[in-house]
Amino acid sequence: MDSLCEKLKQMSTDNSKHQNKKDRKQQRSSFRDILHYIEDASFRDFECKFGNESVYIDSWARKRQYDSLCSSLGSGMNSHLKGNVLLRDIFGLGAPIPAGAVSDKLSKNDRRLYNQAVFKARTQIRQKLRDKRMAKLSG
Repeated sequence: MDSLCEKLKQMSTDNSKHQNKKDRKQQRSSFRDILHYIEDASFRDFECKFGNESVYIDSWARKRQYDSLCSSLGSGMNSHLKGNVLLRDIFGLGAPIPAGAVSDKLSKNDRRLYNQAVFKARTQIRQKLRDKRMAKLSG
């Protein structure tokens, strides 16, 4: 067991130049996770958020599934998780949420109007403070 841990430590810090930087980084990360699992017997679970939902990855099998799907789908993984019934079934997400579902997010125009009002109030307060300082300096 100790020789396996030593080999994993060596591979988690491997700095060979025959791989590109992205592959080396992925390899080191994977071997660090495996080493952590072997030494502490615990899996570092994580949550992947997309839209209003999230996928909870809590085992090596699910992590492997998620990683392989991410590598094949690339940047389309989030959109597939939102609407692809097969992927939602694999990760236990249930039926897709309709696009027109109620959201507590403000629309872009409402956010812009809110930010304008906050900016105006902040500017007015700053101006009053400047006027007070100028009055103290001159008087």
